[in-house]
Amino acid sequence: MKVPRQTDSGDAVADSLTSLLAIKDTNPNGAYNALANSTFLLEKVAVVGGVTEVRLKGEARSGGVCDDPRIKTQIEETVRRLAAKFAIILNGSEANWRCLGDLSGECK
Repeated sequence: MKVPRQTDSGDAVADSLTSLLAIKDTNPNGAYNALANSTFLLEKVAVVGGVTEVRLKGEARSGGVCDDPRIKTQIEETVRRLAAKFAIILNGSEANWRCLGDLSGECK
């Protein structure tokens, strides 16, 4: 699915994520969008020591446990297309992203 660009800052990762997060339709062009109800906003993208650091804030609002991995995958695969090494930080913590959707209560 081709997504219209929402910004043109010159930073491909930031522009791609901003465009992805702006789609609030759950079924654009016949493709399911698990991110549609989430409140994620891109705070910042920076390269630190060769790693693209993506800082997000907000909340995942999924349609259920099956959507949680889809939410993570949509964002991670968008970044992966543009950056070989990356880290995603959600609400100030990498663990918040890593543990997103974990129902075990053991993820830290």
